[in-house]
Amino acid sequence: MKRQILDKATRRRQIVEAAIAVFAARGYRVASISDIIARAGIARGTFYLHFQSKEEAFDAVLDHFHELFTAMAEREKSRRYGNPVALPGRLRESLVEWLGFLLSNRDLTKIVFRQAAAVDPDYERKYLQIVRSMQEHSARAIRFLQTIKVLRADLDPQFLNHVFHGVTAQVVLQAIAEGSTPDLEAVADQWINLLRSGVLRTGAGGRKAKS
Repeated sequence: MKRQILDKATRRRQIVEAAIAVFAARGYRVASISDIIARAGIARGTFYLHFQSKEEAFDAVLDHFHELFTAMAEREKSRRYGNPVALPGRLRESLVEWLGFLLSNRDLTKIVFRQAAAVDPDYERKYLQIVRSMQEHSARAIRFLQTIKVLRADLDPQFLNHVFHGVTAQVVLQAIAEGSTPDLEAVADQWINLLRSGVLRTGAGGRKAKS
């Protein structure tokens, strides 16, 4: 069958998408260039026009996740959190969208959080760069909410960051491992309940924080 002629950027994206599927299914160490070529339906020479090694393809996969995350973070900047009355709804929307983002990119999420840190020191650094970007984004949001006196100022933003990041990762990775789709609205409601009872200032969001 005659292969479809694609422009360079489209072909590269096709190879990256094939690499994502292969790495997620087989793992970095077992996956091979031949697997990626077969998945993409391309000639070996076509692969080498874009990547010189499996390592370069894996690097491109991690970069792709980072690009998608950055685009999500940019959209998040337009969300308004200044009104305490509307705050729970805004937070709920944000949580549902972020969880949806991770679950709609299951293979990428699995690679980044299950494999990248375990491949070798270079990819562990890449993984940490991605995690830091995610945590810096949420830390800015936490500090902003503390500044407008919605979140308690006595709580360490970095500690809250670890809590939120850890719980989110566990919820998403369990769903990926089980091949299930959690009720994102219900998960977001649990987060809002936690915020109301644990880290919101008294009266913020329309409910008095429990002691």
